[in-house]
Amino acid sequence: MRNRLSLAFLFSGALLVACSDDDSFIQRPSGGLPAEVADKAELETYECSMDVIGEKVYVVDLGENYECDGDEWFRSYDQPKSSSSA
Repeated sequence: MRNRLSLAFLFSGALLVACSDDDSFIQRPSGGLPAEVADKAELETYECSMDVIGEKVYVVDLGENYECDGDEWFRSYDQPKSSSSA
């Protein structure tokens, strides 16, 4: 009986680890995405994939945010507010 109890305890612990909210086992792009890049050419050096879908990067020379749709970078609908007042 003690062996069964020990085995059940070990198995339940394995399930807790497998179902954990900790997603550190998921591979992320190496180094992640920067908050901003100098130009669109630099942005294109970062892979837009399902791993970074919805992520935004500010392109300095265009003054716009670009967002990953899982396949390619597109001009985001969420743009920074202008610092100049009209």
